[in-house]
Amino acid sequence: MPWIESTDPLVEQAWQQSATLPAALLAALDEAAEEGCAAYAPPLVEGAAAPARYRLAVIQQARETWNAGKRDGDLITTDAYAARARELTASVRQLLRPKRGRPGVG
Repeated sequence: MPWIESTDPLVEQAWQQSATLPAALLAALDEAAEEGCAAYAPPLVEGAAAPARYRLAVIQQARETWNAGKRDGDLITTDAYAARARELTASVRQLLRPKRGRPGVG
């Protein structure tokens, strides 16, 4: 079960430019972003819905992958489109694995 579909209204609300992209490209970007996020994030309980922070992380990473097409890097390709792959950004990593405060001693 995908964390978020490219047709989810949250995608356009969080990334307004996504509405201008061809549907196939947006779906490929979301799929690639989710794969990267899933490899980093703590696993979800089987059948559980993805929390909002996971869904937002996918959108942010999809946007980053789209923007990376303007720079050098590895390519993710589909039949008609190519996007440059980038590692997860710090903000995406924070959404997926929030840093917890640690109590200080002494």
